[in-house]
Amino acid sequence: MNIIIENGAKSDVDQIAQLYDDLNDFLKSGINYPGWKKGIYPNREDAEAGVAKRTLYVAKIAEKIVGSIILNHEPEPAYSKTSWKHKNADYSSIFVVHTFAVHPSHLKNGLGRYGLHHFKLYEKVL
Repeated sequence: MNIIIENGAKSDVDQIAQLYDDLNDFLKSGINYPGWKKGIYPNREDAEAGVAKRTLYVAKIAEKIVGSIILNHEPEPAYSKTSWKHKNADYSSIFVVHTFAVHPSHLKNGLGRYGLHHFKLYEKVL
């Protein structure tokens, strides 16, 4: 399996939006741990914003988007209410994972682990 991970582009938005819809349909049919809802979150606008900010990355197999992730340095407001190991962390040096999505047809085959490993190595290079 040859996986390419790259910044999402405007030309990818249709596929990313379809990925979100397919995943939300899948989650609705079973246990929806993240509480995502089709048309609410994640949606096309989230993909467009991630692409515009250059914080959205896609995983492709044979030119088909099979996963995506948004990485930035912006914690969710609720994070301030959590007891973290490192108090008062400087988020400018921390990657925060948002909207980590894998297409249902690629679940449980290591794609998510591969993607996170890729970004762990990427972080060390920076």
